[in-house]
Amino acid sequence: MKKIITTIFTILIIFPLCWIYLTNVKVLRVISNSMEPEIKKGSLVIMSKQNNYKVGDIISYKTDQNTVPVTHRIEKIFKIKGNHFFITKGDSNQEEDPYPISEKELIGKVIFVIPKISSMVDNKVLATIIFFTALTFLSFILGKLIKLLN
Repeated sequence: MKKIITTIFTILIIFPLCWIYLTNVKVLRVISNSMEPEIKKGSLVIMSKQNNYKVGDIISYKTDQNTVPVTHRIEKIFKIKGNHFFITKGDSNQEEDPYPISEKELIGKVIFVIPKISSMVDNKVLATIIFFTALTFLSFILGKLIKLLN
């Protein structure tokens, strides 16, 4: 029974967290209602860098003007001297964002949303959960490796 619980725990919790850490996937907390009703305040967005973006994609970016990442939808794309720029807008905002976003400022495209989960815990608690989950996973793997080597 203990093996079954450990296996289920590893598959459902640990594997996705390790996949996030080992790939270019990022997780951000949505702190405003600018993307409602599509993405509610307090949700977690899971994103990944892409080779190509298109109008309608929801992206997250960080600029020198913003101290926190912004998650908005691409409204327009244009190219200047081989570099792509994006005009973005929050779904519930009346106007487009005031400046274009360069490819260098992109964090990634939203590929999955976990609704309202981060409103249940603050960032420190979430970081602590992720840290100890990863630590548990690493201890588990290390224990298996030691058994294999002996």
